[in-house]
Amino acid sequence: MDKFVTPADPELIQRLPLPSHVTVFAGGKWRPAWLIARVHDPDGWFGTVQFDDDEGTEVTTQLPADQIAAPDSLSA
Repeated sequence: MDKFVTPADPELIQRLPLPSHVTVFAGGKWRPAWLIARVHDPDGWFGTVQFDDDEGTEVTTQLPADQIAAPDSLSA
């Protein structure tokens, strides 16, 4: 069965304490991550997140809020 994610709440990153467990859409799929920072600019909210890529390398990047979901939204 494919994994699916409950739609992201764009205000989620405003409410979460830092750091927080989240689920992010990165590298073409949803994966577990840490939200470690957030910023609001004219284009909206962005979160700085850390996750392991498919090769196991830790990645730190900034993603828009609509690519960040609650940690319990990832289902098998």
